[in-house]
Amino acid sequence: MSTKSQFKKEGKRDHSHSHRIQDIILQCDVENKGYLSIDDLQVAMVAILGYKACKEELEKLLSPQINFQGISFSACEEMLLKKLQDYDVNEEIREIFMAFDVNCRGLLTLGDVISIFEEVAPGISKATILSNFRNIDFDEDGRISYRDFEYMMRLQLDSME
Repeated sequence: MSTKSQFKKEGKRDHSHSHRIQDIILQCDVENKGYLSIDDLQVAMVAILGYKACKEELEKLLSPQINFQGISFSACEEMLLKKLQDYDVNEEIREIFMAFDVNCRGLLTLGDVISIFEEVAPGISKATILSNFRNIDFDEDGRISYRDFEYMMRLQLDSME
């Protein structure tokens, strides 16, 4: 179980979380510099939070805490613990579904999914989209309900942990 999922299950900050995060931070300082560079921090965020932050997010997070060389271990730990507390998987899944459900029907049709992929990933073939749509449409009714979508997203998140 990853640090992220363990933290979310317990829902609180405790010594074991701090210890796990400290271990990951130390592992990310591969050159034993005593601090994390921005590249090191990217690796730590992937290991702890499960995603790679964009440059803008890193700059926003680091602006008050970073010095010329990088971010101290203690500042990094504090920042990552706060990010874990703020992370709400349910809300994120709902927001993604709502962004895809442009017609506000509470479901996605094959046409909706094709339109989404044409916009965000135009190189993916319609055959691939159709195959994936059929895999997600568990009850085979030609629509992806929120429940189908949530299940697929949770499977994806679990596979990344």
